[in-house]
Amino acid sequence: MPEGLQLALAAKEGLKPSAGGKILGTITLQHFLSLYPKICGMTATAQASAIEFEAIYVLQVVQIPPNRRNIRIDHPYRIYTHKEAKLKALIQEILSVHTTGRPILIGTSSVGESDIVAEALAAADVPCHVLNAKNDAKEAEIIAKAGEIGAVTVSTNMAGRGVDIRLGGGNPTHAEAVAKLGGLYVIGTHMHQSVRIDNQLRGRSGRQGDPGASVFFVSLEDELMLRFGIDRVIRDRQDEALAESALHSKIVHIQHVIMGQNFRIHQELNCYSDIVEEQRRMLYEERLGILKGETPMTPSEQRVWLYYIDKFWADHLAYVSYIRESIHLTSLTNRHPLNEFFTQITQAYEQISANVNSETVNMLVKLGGSNDPAMWEKFGLKSPTSTRTYIINDQYMEYFQNPSSWASGTIIAYWLRKMLKPVFGGSKL
Repeated sequence: MPEGLQLALAAKEGLKPSAGGKILGTITLQHFLSLYPKICGMTATAQASAIEFEAIYVLQVVQIPPNRRNIRIDHPYRIYTHKEAKLKALIQEILSVHTTGRPILIGTSSVGESDIVAEALAAADVPCHVLNAKNDAKEAEIIAKAGEIGAVTVSTNMAGRGVDIRLGGGNPTHAEAVAKLGGLYVIGTHMHQSVRIDNQLRGRSGRQGDPGASVFFVSLEDELMLRFGIDRVIRDRQDEALAESALHSKIVHIQHVIMGQNFRIHQELNCYSDIVEEQRRMLYEERLGILKGETPMTPSEQRVWLYYIDKFWADHLAYVSYIRESIHLTSLTNRHPLNEFFTQITQAYEQISANVNSETVNMLVKLGGSNDPAMWEKFGLKSPTSTRTYIINDQYMEYFQNPSSWASGTIIAYWLRKMLKPVFGGSKL
């Protein structure tokens, strides 16, 4: 959370921790994007998430034919019973390809795994470049060299970095030599939850009609395999790759199941944020009217009114955060969390109007129409000395891992406009 980041920064710099901050406004990425009259984007892997783009962002996915035909060879998964066998086979494959001079890019699941692979390659006298959070400053340089003859690059997240890996490092003569070797060889050390991420890693090879290839090494002891119990399919450990074709289809099925689950989780999260967003838009619309002078007020009244609107909206956001952190517990009493959340924050939102009007009237009496900064300071009517903007990941996974808690969300679109009323409509000081 933002206050945690601030405390961490203060501790790092050896500063005295300051009082906790206050959230003055929030908006999710999808709602922020919806403020634009038109939005669009381009990505080579959108088709795998076309349904989600339509449901979440109301965007159609249209495939554009490539400038040059993709001739990359995507090999089937190489599946092993245990991680040791997978690592051994992975290093053997790298050694075999590296002896030809063909550049290799290895995509790993974590910094820890990238270190393990790098150490194993060092033990086998194979020099490699490692790209992870430890050396992000050298990212561009490492990427630029990933297509050179004999290059071996280990990366925790090479996908989608926005830079083409040029064969031969941009040298035409070397590029031709690498092309004859088959182009960049991409190796994935695990299967991602999303097909899109796998495709992004594959897509680092075979760019703009270049030759290339990709292959993914999978172990039945990998986290996703364990989660779905695939490790129980094969009881005997062996060092050779498994040839069962059924396993390949199961892996593909697992990815689609996880993507479906994540999509439903995303939909559920949107239902919660949609409610708060509708409240935000109504309140901000009336706040903007006050700023534009659409409501006759003296400058003093305007300033006080805006101050208390901001104050009680910030208090409301804090309450929303508090409710949301524990709302899933209502499912234990056979009440639907989303319905309960809607009811509670709607009731809280409807109290803002009375609170703002009451506090504003009282403060104006104290001020007696004065605009003297000293008077405002005396009564605590001052804005924050500084503000910060954060981008955070809006995920509450503990609750949403339970499929029984997923809601269709169909009630929200209807009830939002029907039940929520403007905060200050018709009220007067």
